[in-house]
Amino acid sequence: MIQMVCGLSEKELKILYKISYKGRWCDKHISIEDLLSGNPKHLIGEYREAIENLIRNKWLRPYKSQGRNDVCIEK
Repeated sequence: MIQMVCGLSEKELKILYKISYKGRWCDKHISIEDLLSGNPKHLIGEYREAIENLIRNKWLRPYKSQGRNDVCIEK
């Protein structure tokens, strides 16, 4: 895993970029499955782990919506 100067991995930065590009600041949210789509299938586990790391480090806020797990970036 490549660690950037900011302390985030390349996959974590890609996830944050995708969320901010789609404008999913809290109160808007995006499903984790939507975040995982468009990535290589053999790397889905690494991207899922990156999302969990971002939630654990409070970059993302988990959000329950209609029985699925969504996330958003705090304003």
